[in-house]
Amino acid sequence: MSRRKSTTGATDKLGEQKKLRLFVRRVEELGQTSFAQKELELKLRFHWKNDQGLSVQFDQPNEDGLRSFLLGFRQFTLKDEPANMDHIYNLCQRELTDDEAKQYLRECRDGWKEALRKSGFEFVLNGKEISPEYAAHIWINGYYFHNDADLQEALDKLLPPDAALVRYQFLTFVAVTTQYLCCMRDVVIRGLEEGWFGSETRENGSDDPGRHNQ
Repeated sequence: MSRRKSTTGATDKLGEQKKLRLFVRRVEELGQTSFAQKELELKLRFHWKNDQGLSVQFDQPNEDGLRSFLLGFRQFTLKDEPANMDHIYNLCQRELTDDEAKQYLRECRDGWKEALRKSGFEFVLNGKEISPEYAAHIWINGYYFHNDADLQEALDKLLPPDAALVRYQFLTFVAVTTQYLCCMRDVVIRGLEEGWFGSETRENGSDDPGRHNQ
């Protein structure tokens, strides 16, 4: 469903401010979940036994808590959602008037990408690289949401230790991306408070976005 474009720049800007405030609110809600507060730290352990071969172990999060968390988390990855992290990043780079804040955001984004490379590991399965981002795509779209038949079949065919490694890559993406979202949230809050998104920010909503979640 398409939306009618605004005839004034001020109205367009107001829409952007609402998206920024919505992004802040959604990140704060995510941070209040039990999964975010207790289960974001991952530790992977490899074990070898001559009679059993290689096994992979790590502490699995509470499944109900993870499902609840993902309901909010997916809003930042779906392209059509107003809180989509790429959309908010691009909006900030376009509208922020403070160059240091824009540079800090770029560093946060670069750090996120680097953390995904370092926190995960190089994992190639049947000639296909299973990055943390791709593993998240498999689990979110093949198991938790959307019920993609091909992705579900790919998960069902995984055998130990491959299944555990794909699961670990998925949770790595979730953990590292959550940290990145918090970094973005801090910049957006500061930008709204300081008026770094233009004069319309102060005139059309000078309330502290963080207060929505007290």
